[in-house]
Amino acid sequence: MAKRTVKSLISRRKLLVGTSAFAVLAPFARSFVRMAKAESNAPTRLVIFYTPNGCVAEKFWPTGTGTSFSMKDTSLAPLEPHKQDLILLKDVVFGGTGDHKTGQYFCTSGFPAEGHISIDQKIGQDLNSAPLVLAGKYWSNRRGHMSFATDGSFVSPLESPKAAYESVFGPIKPNSTPSPTPPSSTPTPAPANARDNELENRILDAAIADIERVKKRLPERELVKMEEHLDAVLTLQKRYEGEAPVGGGPAPVACDNDGSQFDISYDFQKRVRSHSELIATVFACDARRIVSFQTAPGGHDGLGLGSFGLTGPGGDMHQDVAHFYLDDAAKKQAMIDVDAWHAARFADLIGMLKNTPEGDGSVFDNTIVLWTNECSTPNHGHAGIPVLVASGLDKLRTGQVRTGVGRENYLKLLITLAQLMGDPIETFGESGGSGTYADILV
Repeated sequence: MAKRTVKSLISRRKLLVGTSAFAVLAPFARSFVRMAKAESNAPTRLVIFYTPNGCVAEKFWPTGTGTSFSMKDTSLAPLEPHKQDLILLKDVVFGGTGDHKTGQYFCTSGFPAEGHISIDQKIGQDLNSAPLVLAGKYWSNRRGHMSFATDGSFVSPLESPKAAYESVFGPIKPNSTPSPTPPSSTPTPAPANARDNELENRILDAAIADIERVKKRLPERELVKMEEHLDAVLTLQKRYEGEAPVGGGPAPVACDNDGSQFDISYDFQKRVRSHSELIATVFACDARRIVSFQTAPGGHDGLGLGSFGLTGPGGDMHQDVAHFYLDDAAKKQAMIDVDAWHAARFADLIGMLKNTPEGDGSVFDNTIVLWTNECSTPNHGHAGIPVLVASGLDKLRTGQVRTGVGRENYLKLLITLAQLMGDPIETFGESGGSGTYADILV
């Protein structure tokens, strides 16, 4: 029998109208929809992942250039398993005075001043797809924002995992029990109830028998259609028995869960991981296609990173360490450790997207993740901004290091990402922001 998709099965549902088979299959309509979505062409998604305060460049960047490079023994070592999915962009230059504020504007709007729309909001506006804006740590001042509306006004991010979840899926059920620990990087489905599975299989057995009876009363030209329905029910039955998950991998993320894993107030470090889990969930459910995620604002940020040897109230990476990293070996090492922590969180996000199945692959196959920053070093500067792109899209030439990127190519990068999302913009940012960045395209 020729290969058929579940998408085609849903379009045949009218064939069953008036039969008892349709009545039996009705409770499984949602499962058919999920199966169809998994096998259909998935949309392209975009994440803008922002970390503050630059990097210690000599320890951050890999050795080698082009397609021959290694991230081992660098701050980017946590990303080594994803090496072939990365584009590392060196020597990026921003406009502005070299401080946190102008850099934070430039990294997403292409202007070193407020008053201009950010790329996430621009794409969302053009594609009628509202971005989700998140923050691991949020400050209400100018340094606390990376997403800007049409008039350039700040779009305040959601810091609470619960508030972020509810902004997408609605209120969490009041009787849900919060998870005692933050979610792991690998989404795992809730265990099925044995009695429910038994009932579901009995219903499916009845549906299969009913389809067989209906087939005997149909003209030959309709038998192919009914065979497709039978294939669908048999596949669904195998899924309930745990034999045939969609895409050949783990069971898909449930889009109707109670959200209990987000109904808890994590500390900063765990909150960052929770937001990454939420990103994977909203993409799997096609609830959002654009996310801006700021781990923390640049400058004067009490992040609670005391485990890295930071001093001062809350462990202020900027005031207590960043400004003095060139004069103090211990503080320089603390900054290197923070860089590695940022890389690990970026790797976590990639891993979660890769572990979220979609069709024959994963959500990551249809996602672009841009890692950007507002400064080049922990002590300011706009020359040598750390920028990476991670993606499973076959349109991007991943697994390479680009040098001499500069300012114009960064603006072209933003335009290129928009076009890959389906937004046909040709210019973005201040003068010089036009055209695509051909060096990263296949």
